[in-house]
Amino acid sequence: MCTLSVLRDADKIQITVNRDEQLSRQAEIAPHLWRQEQILAPKDIESSGTWIGVNPSSKTWACLLNNYTSHESCCKSDSPISRGGIVPLALSREIAVFTSNIEPDRYRPFTLLLGDNDSVYEFCWDGRVFKEDLVKFNDGCIFRSSSSVKQSEVVNYREKVFENWKASRERPVMTKAKIPLFHTQQEVQQKSYSILMRRGNPERATTSISSIKINSASVDFHYFSSQNAESENLVPLAVEDINNERLATISL
Repeated sequence: MCTLSVLRDADKIQITVNRDEQLSRQAEIAPHLWRQEQILAPKDIESSGTWIGVNPSSKTWACLLNNYTSHESCCKSDSPISRGGIVPLALSREIAVFTSNIEPDRYRPFTLLLGDNDSVYEFCWDGRVFKEDLVKFNDGCIFRSSSSVKQSEVVNYREKVFENWKASRERPVMTKAKIPLFHTQQEVQQKSYSILMRRGNPERATTSISSIKINSASVDFHYFSSQNAESENLVPLAVEDINNERLATISL
């Protein structure tokens, strides 16, 4: 489960994603430069993959969401490859080369957004059909979300939160750390639906927020997490850690 937004104006693009994961999973590694692939990304220890990243040289970015409106049982491989390898694969080659070489039926269903200075492409694999579409911005925005539980209800709820944020231009729309405010939305009575989510059985939560800002001169990667050096497993991201700007920042 994740929630993604892409915001574009005249001189920059900002990609922000909430990572929602089972808290039993191993702690993640903060964004760093992957030497072999030459990409900037956090790392999931269990899969050795990632869910978001950017190529600082080409300024191409990618973000992966699990596709829950899908046919999980239709993966043709008895031992599917981890979806965490898709983002590094997409960012280590030209978009056209990635499109012609990806073998979607080796993975469980996914949605990948892949963008550069000019365009954003969406690749959707539902277990049966693989589609590629050019994504259009709506008022300078793109929004995507997924949920392993009550997919339609949860995504509809989050879309309303996003639309309310878009309409609230008279109020602060960014946190102090300059990420879209709606990425921190958590309703006490609706934590399992909220964008900064938490639910049980099995226990899942938003464990980090990553935000990439790209302009003609630089790439900035902001990363928010409540983990510390002693964390063996993922921990829920606390609102105060965002508001207090407890983050790791890398600029290239």
